[in-house]
Amino acid sequence: MTSHDTGIIERQTAAQMVEAYKTALEEAAQGLALLAQAEDRLHKAFSSNGYSSFQMIDRNVCYWQYQKPDEYFKSIQKTIKRGVWKAILDHLQINKVASQKRKDELYQHLEKDELPEVTLAAIFDIVESFRQNAGEMAKESYIAAYKALRPWQNTYNKGYKTNLKSNDLGIGSKVVLAGRVEHSAYGNFRINHYRRDDLIEVDRVFHLLDGAPFQANGSYNSPLVDGIETCKDGIGQTEYFSWKCFGNGNLHLTFRRPDLVRQLNQICADGTSLRSGKYSK
Repeated sequence: MTSHDTGIIERQTAAQMVEAYKTALEEAAQGLALLAQAEDRLHKAFSSNGYSSFQMIDRNVCYWQYQKPDEYFKSIQKTIKRGVWKAILDHLQINKVASQKRKDELYQHLEKDELPEVTLAAIFDIVESFRQNAGEMAKESYIAAYKALRPWQNTYNKGYKTNLKSNDLGIGSKVVLAGRVEHSAYGNFRINHYRRDDLIEVDRVFHLLDGAPFQANGSYNSPLVDGIETCKDGIGQTEYFSWKCFGNGNLHLTFRRPDLVRQLNQICADGTSLRSGKYSK
C-alpha cells in the first residue's frame, strides 16, 4: 500500500481528473485564439465599410477584448481552476470527514484562489492532510456540535424549561433550539440558512460517535436536515433524533440514543474541553 492509497479517492480517478483539467485548459486556449483570429479577420475585411460589430468575446466579461487573448485567458484559467477544485473537493466528500471549521477554511482558500495548481500531488496532499488531522478534526466537530446543542448560550433560549440550566454541564434528553427552522414557499419547514451547518455537524457527530457511515449528498445536507425539510407537518425522526418544528422558528429536538449523548457529554463537558481547551474521550 502506498501513501496515495487512501480509500477516499483512487489514484486512477484523480489522475483522470488532472488530465481532463490540463486538456480543458489547452482546448480553452486554442478556442480563444481562434475566436481572436476570427474577430481580427472580420474587422480587417469589413471595418472599412463602417461596420465593426464582430465581437465574439463579451466586453462585459473581458476588458482586453480580442486584442489581448493571453490576458483574457488568465481570467478563464482562474475560473476553470476554481471550478475544478470545487468538483474535486465534492468528489472527495470532505463533508463526511472534515469538521465544519476545516471545510470553511478550505473553501475560503478556494474562493480566494489560494489553492495550488491542480496536480495529482496537490490532490493527495489534501487527502493526506485529512488523514493526519482526523483526530483533531473529530475534536473540533465534537466541540462544535456540543456548543450548537447548548441553547442557553443564546439569550433567546434561556427561558425554555426543557433545556438544562446555564450552570449545568452537558446536554439533556431534549433541547429547544430557537431560530433553527422557518416556513418554505412550499408550505413545509426548512432549516434556517445560517444554522444549517450547525445541524449537519450535529448529525455528523452522532454518526461518528456511533461508528456509522455519514450519508450526505452533494448539497452538503444530512439525514437530519433532509428529514426535517421533507417531513409532513414538521414532525419526524431519524435513527438518532426525533423532532417537532414550530411556526415561531423553534425546533424541539429529542435524542433517541441516550448513550451517544452521554459520550458527547463526557468528551466535551466532563472532559473539560470547552473550559480549559483540553480534550479527552
